[in-house]
Amino acid sequence: MNAKLLIFWLIVFLSFKINVVSTPKEKVKYLGIEQGLSNNYVTAIFQDNQGFMWFGTQNGLNRYDGYQFKVYNHQPGNRFSLADNRITEIISDSAGRIWVALKKGVSILDGRGNVCGHLAYSRQRGDASKVIDFAVYGLAVDAKGTIFAASERAGLLRVDAPAHPFTEALQVPLQVDGEVRFEYYVHTLDLDRNGNVWLVVHGIGLCRYMPETQQVHPVSNTVHTATCMVATDDGDIWMGTDNGLFRYRIATRETRFYGLKDGLSSVNIATLYHDGARELWVGTDGGGITIIDTPTDKCTYLTAGNHGGQLTSGAVFSVFRDAASRYWIGTLRGGINVLDPKGSHFQVVRHSQAEYSSSARDFILSFAEDRSGNVWIGTDGAGLTYWNRRQHTFTHYQHVGGAPASLSNDFITNLLVDRQGWLWVATYGGGINKFDERSGTFARYPCYNTQQHYENGRVWRLYEDREGIIWAGTLAGGGLYQFNRVANRFDLYDPAIQNVLTIWEDSNSDLWFGTFTDLIRLDRKTQHVARFNIGHSIRFIRQGGQDSLWIGTEGGGLLHFAKETGVYTSYTVGNGLPDNVMLNVLEDDSGNFWIATFNGIAKFNPQTKAVRNFYQSDGLQSNQFNYNAALRLQTGEFLFGGIHGFNRFFPDSINAASAMPRLVLTDLRINNQPYNLSSRIADTISLRNLERLVLPYDEAVISIGFSALEYSSPDKIRYAYFLEGWDKSWNEVGTQRTAHYSRLEPGGYTLHIRSTNADGEWNTEGRMVAIEVLPPWWRTTWAYGLYLLIVLGMGYTYLYYVRRQTALRYDIKIARLEIEKEKELNEKKLAFFTHISHELRAPLTLIINPVKEMLYNKDNVVDSRELVTVYNNSRRLLSLVDQLLLFRQADKETGSLKLARLDMVALCREVFLCFRQYAASKGIDYSFSCGVEQIEIYADREKIEIVLFNLISNALKFTPKGGRVTIEARDETGCVAIQVADTGAGIPDHVGDAVFNRFYRDFSNPGNTISGFGIGLFLVKKIVESHHGSVSYTSKEGSGTCFTVKLLKGKQHLGNSYIFEDIGEHSVFLEELLGTEAEYIPSVPEPTQALEKVTQVMSQRPLLLVIDDNEQIRHYVRQLFESDCEVQEAASGEAGLQLIKTMQPDIVISDVIMSGCSGIELCSAVKQDPSISHIPIILLTASSTAEIKLKGIESGADDYITKPFDKGILQARVHNILKSRNQLQQYFYNEVTLRSSDFKVATEYRDFLDRCITVVEQHLDNPEFNVGTLADEMGMSQSNLYKRVKSISGRSTNEFIRFIRLRKVAQLLISTDYNVSEAAFTAGFNDMKYFREQFHKLFGIKPSAYKKKFQATMAPKNYRFPPTI
Repeated sequence: MNAKLLIFWLIVFLSFKINVVSTPKEKVKYLGIEQGLSNNYVTAIFQDNQGFMWFGTQNGLNRYDGYQFKVYNHQPGNRFSLADNRITEIISDSAGRIWVALKKGVSILDGRGNVCGHLAYSRQRGDASKVIDFAVYGLAVDAKGTIFAASERAGLLRVDAPAHPFTEALQVPLQVDGEVRFEYYVHTLDLDRNGNVWLVVHGIGLCRYMPETQQVHPVSNTVHTATCMVATDDGDIWMGTDNGLFRYRIATRETRFYGLKDGLSSVNIATLYHDGARELWVGTDGGGITIIDTPTDKCTYLTAGNHGGQLTSGAVFSVFRDAASRYWIGTLRGGINVLDPKGSHFQVVRHSQAEYSSSARDFILSFAEDRSGNVWIGTDGAGLTYWNRRQHTFTHYQHVGGAPASLSNDFITNLLVDRQGWLWVATYGGGINKFDERSGTFARYPCYNTQQHYENGRVWRLYEDREGIIWAGTLAGGGLYQFNRVANRFDLYDPAIQNVLTIWEDSNSDLWFGTFTDLIRLDRKTQHVARFNIGHSIRFIRQGGQDSLWIGTEGGGLLHFAKETGVYTSYTVGNGLPDNVMLNVLEDDSGNFWIATFNGIAKFNPQTKAVRNFYQSDGLQSNQFNYNAALRLQTGEFLFGGIHGFNRFFPDSINAASAMPRLVLTDLRINNQPYNLSSRIADTISLRNLERLVLPYDEAVISIGFSALEYSSPDKIRYAYFLEGWDKSWNEVGTQRTAHYSRLEPGGYTLHIRSTNADGEWNTEGRMVAIEVLPPWWRTTWAYGLYLLIVLGMGYTYLYYVRRQTALRYDIKIARLEIEKEKELNEKKLAFFTHISHELRAPLTLIINPVKEMLYNKDNVVDSRELVTVYNNSRRLLSLVDQLLLFRQADKETGSLKLARLDMVALCREVFLCFRQYAASKGIDYSFSCGVEQIEIYADREKIEIVLFNLISNALKFTPKGGRVTIEARDETGCVAIQVADTGAGIPDHVGDAVFNRFYRDFSNPGNTISGFGIGLFLVKKIVESHHGSVSYTSKEGSGTCFTVKLLKGKQHLGNSYIFEDIGEHSVFLEELLGTEAEYIPSVPEPTQALEKVTQVMSQRPLLLVIDDNEQIRHYVRQLFESDCEVQEAASGEAGLQLIKTMQPDIVISDVIMSGCSGIELCSAVKQDPSISHIPIILLTASSTAEIKLKGIESGADDYITKPFDKGILQARVHNILKSRNQLQQYFYNEVTLRSSDFKVATEYRDFLDRCITVVEQHLDNPEFNVGTLADEMGMSQSNLYKRVKSISGRSTNEFIRFIRLRKVAQLLISTDYNVSEAAFTAGFNDMKYFREQFHKLFGIKPSAYKKKFQATMAPKNYRFPPTI
């Protein structure tokens, strides 16, 4: 009994009561040198029209944007720095300039933040100004913009607005007892509501500036000195002194004194500030601030102290209320204190006195509320605390070693007050405790694992379901426990549900458990357990709807989880949450979730998904909160515990009333240099009104600082910027307040900057700055204009050059065309005259040789056939000469027309009749038709006859036997049409009007063997056009051609041409031209192919082939050689080549110039064919040039004879060639048949034959020996070997080898004892029948007879063999 009593008193002794600190509603924020303030002695405070806060200290001027201070100091020798570091007053004028009163003068800052001047003074305008090197204690500006300064030596100074320069002030004289003073000491000044200037002059008292006289006049001498003064809106002047406060009523001119007995905290008055309503803030040196309600004179106080929320110093030297009704208090040594009237709805409860100090009792882990509305607080290592909310006292319970009735462990992880009122305490390491309120003792309940037989004391979560069952979740691999009220113990419920961090019962009475990785559902009806892998620790579970849950994870954010599918949607920092670690959640009456994190508290609307975040700056104990430390009280108040105590608040009192802060530019750097040092920005432009920035291309590196002037919660402001023309989307940079861009390309850009307010709402207006990056001078407009001029000039020059070059090229082209045309014409003329010469030489050949024959004929017998030949070829020569004369006349183009009246019907019929016999001889259907008897025109008869002659002769010439030629004359309106149609070969489509060109001849048709000069149709066109007529044709290749000539009737088209009355009816030209055409010379028919073959086989005479497109030449050559040779003819090169291949003639005589295949082409084709390359060819040509002869020799011709040739020479050369070939082959035959030979052959032929015979004899026993082997041994290709063997022996290579084998057999038969079979086998013959046939063909005797005949003599004799073998 005594032991229990001792323990009880021990617990009572340890359970003591303490008081804690609760923060005031209005929280005081401190700013000092730790935050960048230049000095903690703050003497002046001011807010400019942009919203920046300015602070004057004893060591420089400071500009504050809510984040950082920009400091302005005095720099000796630098006139663009402050004149002194000791600040007494700060104001701004209507131009936005900042005026700073100093202990040594007045400095002025422009809108760019540069010190733009220092105030000087003079007595009157025009006097030399003086530098202010003494103190200025006050500044004021009236509604007109006039600046007033209270100076120490020069009295009241006035700067009129607008004044230029604005840095010069005028002294305002003091009128005292009729005396005017300029040097007097002004302590302080201010303007009343009417704009009157009031000032305190040392030794004089209260004075007033009179604008009418521009002088200062005394008003009251009650106060001779003052430290500060202020004029209130009620018409009173308040003056502070070192001995108290004075109130001067303007209306009554009464002065009242206020001292300690009147409520002042101190009589040493340092500053005065009127809020514009009814409160006067009196800052004292040592007594803090006394706030006087001016109508009632009631006082309230702000004093200095060590507790959070009190002033940091009792010496207050400046007070200022900003546009947001925040009070900024400047203190001596205590820096700046900011009092925000909005206050904080988050109240902090902590044990420690200082705001930022730490205590183990302030590490809150859990809460529980009892039936009385008091709160149990579990700490992390400092035990359990009971908060009596009515008495505002705290009782602490802690573990005591050796006292089992005390707490089992001081690490309180969770608290639960069940429906019976019992307090259950979960500890980390001490199991579960149950508190007995009556005895003040704790009973311990272990969590024993009956399966593994150990106690798990690390209990993390306690939960009571709707049925009143208490569940306990353990860590470190522990399972799930359930309280057994009957047995009064916790039993193991499911060892598989381990590491339970949170427990929740949904609307279906299913239990949900959150572990380090999984979400577990326990169906209490079926006891089925379902697991969902989340991958993060689950810290809380809440009902989200009938089919969903809200799950808070540690690292994975907030999850909206579908219970049936297991699919979830996550909400993270990217959705606006302050952190991805969700610790605790409470739900308010509006359905909003209040979520504690490691980075503040988030208010989350599950319906709209809107997020509002709160941080330490909003009044939270800190930004870091703890697990399980969240509780909603019965009153609706929320508790959230963290590392510096806990916060208590009503959620409906936290309203979104944050205004949108003004967004300003705070800094600008160009090419890494401050903008105020850049000459690129005009001196009159400041950052506050910077709308356009122009940069050169080489300084296109900019850095722009910005800030939203929010002084209550600057850490909650978020920023974003977007450079239009450069960025593709907004750059959301959080709290970063600088936009940096480098290497901007020349062009126009617009920088958009926006920010949020403290509630996270984006400012839709933002700030815009237009940025233009100038191109380099070579890319400017004038440069492009210059370039354009240059390009235009170059273009003009180029075009001029191109035109000149084009003209030159055109001239050159024309010249070249002329040259080409002239060259072509010359070539055509050359070809024409070559052809003419050929045509002349052929008749001459046929004339000269018969005449020569008749002259040297001994019998004086004249062959009439030769005379006919001479006559016909003479007429042919005359016709050719006439055509040359006509061409010459037309080519000169100077031939005049002998115009006379003509009957075209009669003329056409006359010319038609001239060709009738010729047409009949060719078997052509020839007709003329005309529908009228007479058609008269005026024309040159002779030239029209030539036109008709050429058209009709061409039609007959190109129409084959059995064809048709029709001539038709028609009388048409205004003209006569003459149409000549044939059914000949036609003109190809590609020829077109080229058929009328001079010298034109169509060589594209190989079958066209008709000769001509190419001047006929040229003459037709020339003559017709000279008569102002036209000529045209239609043709279809293979079907015929129709030429149409149209000649105009009448005289109108002839102009002034002379018309003859009568001209002869007959044309000499026509008669001469028709001479050869009218006479028919029968041709010698060519023998048939069958006859040729029979002749070749049967005849022993040489076979000669004559190839010429002139029938008379062929006939003449036949006459020359038909007595000694078998002569065959071919009218073209193609036909001749075919005959050479089929007939293998002994010699070929060919003309060079032929239609289709020429003689040179024929010779080349023969010499390239190994089977016929040995055949000799003699070329006949009308050209005697060396070039033609060289081509003939290069093509392989054996001889070359020029027309007209002598028949004796031709016969002699043919005989010599045949004889030479015969001798070579006879030599080969003698060598093969082992006979002696007297023929003299070239050494090269003899050596070649000897080598061939040697090679063949060396391979007689080689059955694989063939032509290829012989070619390899001789070092020649098979084709070349064939040609060489054929040319020498007249035999093929296989025949040559066979002859050598037969030669070897003959040698063996006459020089050895071999019989016939042995000799044949030795020489390589395996077929005896074949051998005997070949031996007999070569030697004309059987092998056995040959052996008997020649073996006896053992030597060969000369025998004559038939030459045909």
